[in-house]
Amino acid sequence: MNVLTPAGGRSLDVSSLPLVAYRGLWDAFAGPGTLDAVRRSYRRGVPSLARVDQRGLPLGEVLDLAANPTINPKAQPVYLMLDQLPALSASSRRLSSPLRAIVTGDALDRPVPVLEWGSDGWTVVGRYVSHAAFLHGYRRGDFAIGTEGPQLVLFDSTNTVDDLEAGAESSGLGDESVVASLQLVAGSRVSLHRVSDMVELDQLDRQRSEAA
Repeated sequence: MNVLTPAGGRSLDVSSLPLVAYRGLWDAFAGPGTLDAVRRSYRRGVPSLARVDQRGLPLGEVLDLAANPTINPKAQPVYLMLDQLPALSASSRRLSSPLRAIVTGDALDRPVPVLEWGSDGWTVVGRYVSHAAFLHGYRRGDFAIGTEGPQLVLFDSTNTVDDLEAGAESSGLGDESVVASLQLVAGSRVSLHRVSDMVELDQLDRQRSEAA
């Protein structure tokens, strides 16, 4: 069990953090980042990052999937990764689950805003920290959003790196290092969510830890 003890003495089990599927729950029948992989993720009760720009999935199909109570019975949040905020239809405003957007642009070497759709439009509710942002470094000011409640922070697990030669894992660093860094810089009032490309293995490891 990976346990951190940050300043203040509060222990944090990295394996217990809420999970977000990096490219859906993909397997031999549904490749990474496909609509079937995203659908499978929500059926298993795990929210997924869905890229919905020209390189990714149709926005309408992702929203229809997430709004379907048979596919998303737990009303898990919808995380859209895109180059610019979408124009929303009336149907997308009636989603029972939170609708969140991560506008990546051309670079992810800094923490980028996570926005949530509400009655007043898009509001910043947190930050997304990619692997590149962790390796590049960040400042406390990167996490200042001016809200009173806990800030949502999504961070890439080391298992999201396609080329491990360029990743933190190949340098001997793991998710414990990422979490410790985020707690040090972003402070204790953050709600950390781990973006993983191996959610099912993570869940199995969690079950084994709980059983032990």
